[in-house]
Amino acid sequence: MKNFSNEFRNFSGDKKLNLIEKIIWFFLSFANIKFNSNIAKRINLKKFYINKKLITKNEIFKTKSPVRLICNTFWQSINWKEINQNLKNDLRILEVGCGTGRYFDFLKKLSKSRKFKYTGIDIINRNFHKRKDKFFYLDDANNVDLYLDKVNFLFTQSAIEHFEHDLIFFKKISKFLNKKQKKFIQVHLFPSESCLYTYLFHGYRHYNYKMISKLTESFGDNHNFDLFHMGSKNTNKFTFKQITLNRIFKKKIDTIDIEKLRESVQKDNKIMSFKNSSFYCLVILSNLEIKNFLKK
Repeated sequence: MKNFSNEFRNFSGDKKLNLIEKIIWFFLSFANIKFNSNIAKRINLKKFYINKKLITKNEIFKTKSPVRLICNTFWQSINWKEINQNLKNDLRILEVGCGTGRYFDFLKKLSKSRKFKYTGIDIINRNFHKRKDKFFYLDDANNVDLYLDKVNFLFTQSAIEHFEHDLIFFKKISKFLNKKQKKFIQVHLFPSESCLYTYLFHGYRHYNYKMISKLTESFGDNHNFDLFHMGSKNTNKFTFKQITLNRIFKKKIDTIDIEKLRESVQKDNKIMSFKNSSFYCLVILSNLEIKNFLKK
């Protein structure tokens, strides 16, 4: 069995690639997303309507990425009150691919959980500052099962596309949860197939329905899956013009036009089609039911 969700093995686009390597990487990535199929029946497709008022610059997230700003609106739209009720105000979070751990402050403020603990694991220590409720372990994503017993909320933010063996990662999680009657929440945000033309050389893959379906195959019947589509063609055009072209021509990106991004998002909210999504969010609920995962 394959240890990766893409059809053809690819190397990482995050490394410095020469021209020939870039052509090979792009060709393989293009071929991978073209081998598509319908989404697995167990996965519910949902559209995430982005609240444009939440798209703001943030001291914690000094980012020039339009998609990252949109992802942050998703975190702000989560129904944390209902999550806290289901988890008895004991929110123990694990972030895989945590970087500096900047989501600690962000999620602690959003969740308002009385008991909040955050653990981050990454293969590199990027100046992660530990605290009594904020822990860091230098480790590979494939060892995720070593940390699951002490947490009840796992998330990845723009990370699984960087895992060479993403199926091993999800199989480790499913093997643990299939045996446990434990209430558990997963949230994974990752690039769609449309990101191939805006992110360009990035990670091992961009995800289509077939790849996403493979991520869920090893989970048993006690899990529910929702796939949220974020953004569409207008956000993609905005990203290409403001970010991608500048990177191609090696121009410095000083800032992004927040108002134009909001206009793009507003147009995308009116598009009912699931095509051309700017990003995906896969939510997996194990042994619990949350009727309104997002606030109304």
